[in-house]
Amino acid sequence: MSSAVFIINLDRSPDRLAFMQAQAERLNFNFERVRGVNGTRGLPKWLAPQFVSETGEILSKMSSGEVGCYASHLIALSRMVDRKIGPVIVLEDDVTLDTDFFTTAEAAILAAPEGWDLIHLSTRFKNPCFTVAELNGDRRLVRHSRLPAGSAAYAISISGASKLLASKVRKHPFDMEFRYAWIADLDIFGVHPAPAVDGAFLVSTIEAPWRTKLKSNRRYWERRLPKPRWAPNPLSQLWGLLLVKPALPR
Repeated sequence: MSSAVFIINLDRSPDRLAFMQAQAERLNFNFERVRGVNGTRGLPKWLAPQFVSETGEILSKMSSGEVGCYASHLIALSRMVDRKIGPVIVLEDDVTLDTDFFTTAEAAILAAPEGWDLIHLSTRFKNPCFTVAELNGDRRLVRHSRLPAGSAAYAISISGASKLLASKVRKHPFDMEFRYAWIADLDIFGVHPAPAVDGAFLVSTIEAPWRTKLKSNRRYWERRLPKPRWAPNPLSQLWGLLLVKPALPR
């Protein structure tokens, strides 16, 4: 396997790290642990102004846990950009990997057109999608006509990481950056069927118990997340269709 693998894990979640280590042994891959940020506490100085005010108030409607999750992903992306390594596969510590996960991920990276930014690897999405390339088995590299959220497992290029690292006030959880891909001008692909699935642990380590219960509702994110005032929800579908257009089936 040629791509580096980063796994995001909180210090207080050794059980999740052990879960990922067991998968690493089973699938024979090495990974680098990225120490997760526990809420708003411990935000790096370079990231803090993007999430909290000088008085410590969160600058968006995100919870403290969502801020920590977002910051953790940005730390992973900054690591790859600083080292000039890419593409990189980023995993959260509750994702279950299929046996062919890495062969599929590498095949998807090789098949992606030049200039790609991100490839979803854990999207269980039933919306129509269009095949870009056949991979191994029944897996396909696809464009989604409506962009899915989710950040449990993805491959990302240096270009994609640089776009997501652009300094700004962070308005919504990290995985919704993929749903609102037009904001960062992300060129996004996916693998269908996905070779990974998130949610191996019933309780989230970044959410309070009442939020965890709500999160199990499929419509939770769509119901509570603020939409950019200048970009109503249908733009997600429009952006997806604009990306799909060059990849319509022949």
